[in-house]
Amino acid sequence: MMDLAETENTTPKTPSTIHLQVRVLVAICALVYVVTAIWILLRSYYITTLHLDLSTILDPSFSAPTATEEERRLNLLERVAPTKPFNSWWRSVQTERDPLKAYDRIFDCAICLEPVAKTSPIHTLSCRHVFHSHCLETWFLNYHYTCPLCQTPFHVQVQNHPDHAV
Repeated sequence: MMDLAETENTTPKTPSTIHLQVRVLVAICALVYVVTAIWILLRSYYITTLHLDLSTILDPSFSAPTATEEERRLNLLERVAPTKPFNSWWRSVQTERDPLKAYDRIFDCAICLEPVAKTSPIHTLSCRHVFHSHCLETWFLNYHYTCPLCQTPFHVQVQNHPDHAV
């Protein structure tokens, strides 16, 4: 006597069940294709956002930048966000924003979370965020090309009053 499970396995498949199986297989393939395409697009967007050359990422001999490369990149940062003494920046801000006159220590560097002393050299980005010069230089040399706080690219045009703080 045949068992019920054996009869289910031996029953012939109808064209409708085969058609359904083909549809499920096509849907799975389409899903894999869409997920792969999205992953490739996100990866290429990430690489172009960082302005990195794909060949340097895939190159197994890729290493830390040389001293001359670091100097070139730091010169680029200096052109975009010049180093200046905190005191001179602070005085220019106080003349334009009276509420800041009451504060003696108002800014902390968002990278190292330490206070920005009045004797510290700083970088003010085009988005008007202020950082210790050595903190932002380290950030920049590690292939970060956007503000650590607001993600504004460094290459944005300097606005009319770059000495304001946000």
